[in-house]
Parts: sequence; structure tokens; C-alpha cells
Amino acid sequence: MGLAFRYSAKMDDGKILLLYSKIWVGLLLLPTAFRNSKVAAKNIEHVQRRKLATENPGFISIDCGVDDDYFDGVTGIFYKSDKDFISTGTNKVVASEYTSTHPYFGRQLNSLRMFPEGKRNCYTLKPNQGKNHNYNIRIFFYYGNYDFKNQSQGFDLYLGVNYWASVVVKDRPWEYYSIIQYSLTDTIHVCLINTGFGVPFISGLDLRYLNDSSYRIETGISLGPVVQANLGGDPTQRIIRVFRMGFIDGVVVMENVFAEYRMLYPSQVEGLEVKESLYFKLAKAFGFLAHLTDTIKKPWFLDPRRACHQLLKNPLNRLIVFQFMLRYKDDVYDRIWWQFNLSKSVPISTTTSIDVQGSEDPYRLPAEVLITAVRPGNGTNSLSYSYTYPYKVNFTPEFLFYFHFAEIEQIAQGQVREFTITLNGIKDGPFTLEYLKPLTIHPNKSVQGDHVNFSIDATSRSDLPPILNAFEIFAVWSLPVSPTNQADVDAIMAIKKTYGIDRADWQGDPCLPITTWTGLNCNSDNPPRIISL
Repeated sequence: MGLAFRYSAKMDDGKILLLYSKIWVGLLLLPTAFRNSKVAAKNIEHVQRRKLATENPGFISIDCGVDDDYFDGVTGIFYKSDKDFISTGTNKVVASEYTSTHPYFGRQLNSLRMFPEGKRNCYTLKPNQGKNHNYNIRIFFYYGNYDFKNQSQGFDLYLGVNYWASVVVKDRPWEYYSIIQYSLTDTIHVCLINTGFGVPFISGLDLRYLNDSSYRIETGISLGPVVQANLGGDPTQRIIRVFRMGFIDGVVVMENVFAEYRMLYPSQVEGLEVKESLYFKLAKAFGFLAHLTDTIKKPWFLDPRRACHQLLKNPLNRLIVFQFMLRYKDDVYDRIWWQFNLSKSVPISTTTSIDVQGSEDPYRLPAEVLITAVRPGNGTNSLSYSYTYPYKVNFTPEFLFYFHFAEIEQIAQGQVREFTITLNGIKDGPFTLEYLKPLTIHPNKSVQGDHVNFSIDATSRSDLPPILNAFEIFAVWSLPVSPTNQADVDAIMAIKKTYGIDRADWQGDPCLPITTWTGLNCNSDNPPRIISL
């Protein structure tokens, strides 16, 4: 409504009257439409909740700071409030002007829990699958000026008793941290540590069970995704797809998008209605495709996260950001894939479906990822990529690579597409692909160094250049510290329950990290033991 008033100065009185008439007619019709839609929505939501519980038993999705559980119709994810996972902290919401309408995150970014008291505050997760399984744990942070102080917040993040990351948030619109861990315990703790540089807070917490035959992890290490690249996609088609997603949840997303265009192009947008055909009009009119093409040429565009933060500085660019990402419902494991480019490559795609569910590939990449790929451009026979670790550390970084393929071109009889993969100078292969059949190649050995690179090269007997549909790079992180002896944990938890002990700092591991529970004394063994109470 505010935007309509802002541009009313450019219209004559007749147009103003017509605009107000349209608004009031719309408002009069809304109650009846909402009453009917709410009844249908409740029935649909009930069915969808039961379906999700059946299809996704490995999901724990927490919207921190909300009062009640809910089903998000756009993301297809059932979110729980965090009241059953932590007993400390205070619920907050982001400032109204920072409310997020990102279709891939739903409402999860708009609320948060902050922890003004206590050195450490820990969430306790108990997945149904229990110990000795792989889990992908992901945490979202969105400051959104919730405290109206507009200041940076800094704190540490721990996975159980081991350091995970130092979090600094303010200027970035949102941030997430992800890690894959092989859990040796039935209970997983995620702790926020107050380091004196701001009040710790958290917007969302996800846990996803992973097939144990994928991403095999040794005891004592974890994997942190630094690149999860979806290659060869068409950015404009991704934008259209997200616009359609917006209509599943009503016209809220579309009206926000429309409002931003109205600010940028008031004379051109005047007279257009917000309706389902709008995404075509927005994409084809007002020079948006030209703007998109120019943006893709920017040097930072090859780095999805950096590009995302750069793009969000311009309201028009928020439309581009939406197409960068792909997650659940497309990905059954709810990995977050970023649209990616390789230099000197050409995108290719197919409209033929790929049967991911029936595939023997345990990685189960989304069909949306596999139906696109890149091949070398300019008549060359090689694809390449280099990655430089962006942080200064006092150890040598170590990485694991996963290359994902599916042949999406029908090759003429007698021809062959054969290639090798060279990772930091070590060659592997040759490999060939089967039509529409997913294949993941994971070199057995990790590579070390601040700078890593790979090339995929056609062999001398290959008739066709190589292709690549997607790839992942994981940083290998050590988990050197062991949690408190399990027998001691069981004993102290029994005491806590029997005597109804309700102390704010009796959460997480009894002995670690940073501090012990009040009243406990632990030794310095690894794993530590409780020696007195």
C-alpha cells in the first residue's frame, strides 16, 4: 500500500481513483476467498503433514523462535518450534523492514532465539535413526536487526564438544553453516558460545539423515561443504520456476517482486496486474533479461555465495538470487545446490526425465540437477576448475571431491564419450557414461593445500568432449575431542531426572566445551570423566 501512495504523485486524479477502486474491491473480496481457502488449506496441510512424516523420517526441521509447529506449503517442510530442543533463550522476530520472503526458506528466517545469558547454550537433537549414522546438520543465521541496534554479532559454534565455526553476522542478509557428521551417540548437541562480541542467536536448525553408503566418513572427522555446484542450468528458467513457487503460497512473494519493479520502472509497470502471467512479463519486459545477461558477466558471479550477497544489494537483483538455489523438494536429502558456472564451458540440457529413485546411485542427486550439464567450449576437450580456501588457518586444508554425471545426449552408434579426471595432478580413469543413468565418481584419497584444482579431459579414443553435471567439494574437519564418558553421562542424566534439577547451564555435554555443568568436576582425559558432584 505504501508503494502505491509513493507513486501516486505521477498519476492524474482519474488514475488515482481507479487504483483505489481496484484496491478496495480486492480487499472486499479477500475475506470470502480466505475463508474458503483456509478450510481447504487446513485439510491439505493435515494430509501433507502425515505424508512428510512417512516420506521423511530423517528430517528434524526447527524454526527457532516461533511459538507453534507448522507446515510450510512452499518448501514442503514441516517445521517444529524449538521449545522441545532447548530451555534457555528468548524468542525474537526480525524488524519488519527485514522480513524475508525467500521461497526456499519460507518463514524460517523471520524468527530467532537469542541467548543474552550463559556462556554456552545448546540444542539437543535425538534423531530416530540413532547413533552410527551420517547426518547433515545445517544452521541458519539471519540478524534482520531484530534488536534495533544495527550492530554486528559474533560468537562461536560448536558441534557437540568440538569447535565448528566462528559466526559473524550483520551486513550479510543471511548465512548458513553446514556439516556432515558420523554420530557415535544417540544425542547430538549444537552449542552457541558467547565470546564477548555480541549476543549469540540462531534462526533455524536442520538435521537430515543421509544414506550411509554415501559420503562415507571415518570416525573423528566431519565434512563441511564448500562447493555444491549445479552446472549448466538456465538462470531465466530458474527465475520463472521460483515465480511459480511464489503462487503456491499466494501472491505475497509476487507482490513484493512487483513492488520492487514498480520502484525501478514506475512508468513501464503502470497498468499491469499482479497475476500468474506476470513472470513472463517481468522476464521479457523492462529489459530484465538484458540486466540478467550483464550481471552474469560480473567477475564475482562464478562464486555463488559471493554473488548472492552482491546481488541482494540491488532490489532488482533479488530475483536473480532466487534462481541460484535448489533444495528439497527436488533433493530428497535436502542438500542446497547452487547454480554454478565453469569458465570456457557451454551449458547443455535435456527434457527427458531421469529416474533418480530407481537408480543404484546412493547419492540420489535431484533430477533437476542431472538434466543439465556443461561441456567444453571453443572446440576444446577439457573442463577445469580451481578452488582456493578463503580463510587463513594454521593447518593445511584437506578436501574431498565428488563428481556427478549423467549422459543426457543421445550418442550416435559407434561413438564413445570417454574421459579422465585429474585432481591436483593425480589422474583417475578412464570413465564412460550410460544414457540417463546417474554416476558419482569419488576419488578415494583427499587432496591437501590452500589451492586445489581438477580437470576432466577427453581421452585420445573419445569421439566427444567430456561433460559434467554437478560436483561437490568438502573440507575435511577433524573432531579431536571426545564427549564425556557415556556411562558418566547416563548417570548424571539419571540424577538430573530423579531430583528434578533445573539449572540453566545443565545442558549439552556435562564436561565440555568451555565450561562444565555447575557443581560438577571433570578430569582432563579424552574422553573426560566426571570425578565429583
